[in-house]
Amino acid sequence: TMIALQSLRTGFPEDLFRIPPIILRSQVYSVLEDRTTGDKELETYKQKNQIRFFELPSGGTDIALVFTEDYIAHTLAVRDKMKEDPKDETDYSIIDEFVDVILPQHTDMYCTKRTLNTILKRDITETEISTLVKVGVFRQKDIDTYWYAIPNVGSFVKKCIGGRKELLGIISRTKWKEILSTDVVKKKLRSSTLPALFHVKDLAGLGLLDT
Repeated sequence: TMIALQSLRTGFPEDLFRIPPIILRSQVYSVLEDRTTGDKELETYKQKNQIRFFELPSGGTDIALVFTEDYIAHTLAVRDKMKEDPKDETDYSIIDEFVDVILPQHTDMYCTKRTLNTILKRDITETEISTLVKVGVFRQKDIDTYWYAIPNVGSFVKKCIGGRKELLGIISRTKWKEILSTDVVKKKLRSSTLPALFHVKDLAGLGLLDT
C-alpha cells in the first residue's frame, strides 16, 4: 500500500496548485487488489502520523490523503507567506504548536476544543482558533469542533469535482455507456486542469468506471 501511495504522490501535478500532493482515497482503492487489507494499512499509517486524512469540502464524502511531512511543509509555507505582509499583526505562534504538538498527538480528521485543551495542557484561546482557521488548517464542523483542513485546497476541489462530472457525462453519452480507460486518458477536459488519468483512477476507485 505504501508503494501505491508513493506512486500516486509522485504523479500529482504540484505545479498546477499551491497545495501539497493530494491522494484521493478512491484512487488508492483503484490500485489495490484487497481493499480491506489496504484500509487496515492506511489506518496504521494514519495512527503513526505518516499520512493525514482530510474530508474535502466537496459536498460529498471525498477523503484526501496527504503525507504528513508534505502537509507540515505546506502549512509552514502558507504561514510564512502571510507573515510577509507588513500590515499583518497576527501572532502565528499557535502554528508552531499545531505542527509540533497537536499533529503528532492527534491523528483523527477533526478535533474538539476540549481535545485541543488536553493536548496543549492549557485552554486554547479564541484568537488562536481564529489564526488556525485563517491559515486554513482548521475548518468549522460544529460548535467548538473543527475539521483538519488543507490550506488553499478550494481550487483543487473545484477541478476535481468538475472533471469527475465531465468524465461521467462523456461516458453516459457513449452508445453502451462504456468507454475504454485508455481512451478516457486521452481526453482533454474543459472543466479540469488535472490530468484525465487522475480522474480515471478516482472514478475507478468509486466503482463508476471499469479499468
